[in-house]
Amino acid sequence: MATSRRDRDVISTEELKLLIREVSVGPESQVIPWELGDQKVATARLAANKVIKLLGVPVYVATHRAHPGVLLFSRQPISARRHKSA
Repeated sequence: MATSRRDRDVISTEELKLLIREVSVGPESQVIPWELGDQKVATARLAANKVIKLLGVPVYVATHRAHPGVLLFSRQPISARRHKSA
């Protein structure tokens, strides 16, 4: 029996909840990657932000060009900019 799209979405949402809870209790400097598989980045990021809002936890989600097809989760904002040394 084939898995319906709705079943896959439910599984992904549950995985996201577990991942986001893990990030929310981990060290602030920790960055946890989540491979998207065949999902689009924008769709996965929107889903992640909805789960973060639902759980009410201080977790940030980002992407980085060095990691295509991956969402990065952290308790701190992730910046791709380099800071100039003084």
